[in-house]
Amino acid sequence: MASVNPQVLLRFVTWSYNHGGTVVIDDYRLLPIQVNVPEPEKVGLEPTARRDPPRNRWCPPGTPAITVDVGTAVTVNLVDAEGVFQGGAIFPGPTAHGSGALHDHTARLPLAEPTVASLAGLQRTPSRPIQTGILGALGGGFTTLTSLFADECSVPPWLFLTGGGHHLIDGYVLPWAAQIKAVPTLTLEGIRIAAEALP
Repeated sequence: MASVNPQVLLRFVTWSYNHGGTVVIDDYRLLPIQVNVPEPEKVGLEPTARRDPPRNRWCPPGTPAITVDVGTAVTVNLVDAEGVFQGGAIFPGPTAHGSGALHDHTARLPLAEPTVASLAGLQRTPSRPIQTGILGALGGGFTTLTSLFADECSVPPWLFLTGGGHHLIDGYVLPWAAQIKAVPTLTLEGIRIAAEALP
């Protein structure tokens, strides 16, 4: 198990120990990936686990990888051609902090769930401008950050999309990407690989 929510993790681990046990990854040094950031102990373990599978399963040797996870937050991370995590970026996700923030902090804006169909030009119904705006911000953040990270690579990177909202960025054409793959189970694959690498 790995999580960015310590309280939920503790509850689950307590339950699991009473039903056969589990493995808890609570230290970045237990992960089979090098981390090249100033304070590696502050990097989330569950997102760190997500960075390893591309190198293990899908990328050719010597290929950098960029992962994009669209959920409550959007995380964009770079693993270089040698398999070293070089850092990343985080910005608010399309629902909890996008539409939810607008709804919660304004007097009249409705709660609007973004869909791929929302990004369709000028909108005039109450919720559609919000949906269109959130998808525009998501697409802008996604393409800007991945392009910046690709500039750090010596060869074109592979791009992996995951998370509950990854479908919102499917279909983008990014000329710098060697390959673009949607892998909904990326985090689970990372946790599996990390667990199998434990002594």
